[in-house]
Amino acid sequence: MTGNLWEWCLDWYIFEAYTFAQDNKKDDRIRGTRVIRGGCATTPALGCRNASRGSSEPGFRYAYSGFRVAIQ
Repeated sequence: MTGNLWEWCLDWYIFEAYTFAQDNKKDDRIRGTRVIRGGCATTPALGCRNASRGSSEPGFRYAYSGFRVAIQ
C-alpha cells in the first residue's frame, strides 16, 4: 500500500533525527511538524518507499496525505 498517499506518523519531525543516538533524542515539539512517510501518487518512484520521510504541520490538509489504522 505504499505510495498511494503520504502517511502521518505520531513522531515529531526532526531533520537531523538520524544523526544522534535514539536514547539522546532532542525534544523538538517547538517546530510543530510531524513526520509523514511513504510518498504519494504524485511522488517520483524513489520517494514512494517506507523510508521516504517528510514533514507537515498537523492541521494542514493535503489531498495526498492520510493515515493507516493499526492495531498493536
